[in-house]
Amino acid sequence: MFAITDLKLDMIRIYLEARVPDCKIEDLYQDDEMHVFQLNCKGRPVTVTVSCAFIDKHSPAEILTTIKQHRLESYFRDMTVGNIVITHDGIVSDLN
Repeated sequence: MFAITDLKLDMIRIYLEARVPDCKIEDLYQDDEMHVFQLNCKGRPVTVTVSCAFIDKHSPAEILTTIKQHRLESYFRDMTVGNIVITHDGIVSDLN
């Protein structure tokens, strides 16, 4: 079982709220392997799936630094329905 704290998830949520303010963000699902945020971006649903292993192995500050370095918000430009996944390997999207 991984140690997912509200503060760690809040780092992602706060970043998304600041960088994609036109999107409504909700917690959709969580289990031992992932946490899924559902975003509604001007009628376009997008899921952001975060690996629990990634969250567990990083401090809140490291999580924020990582998503900033990978420019998470850039995945929300000019897209349609899709899924964004954050893991140790970086950020991938089925929209690319």
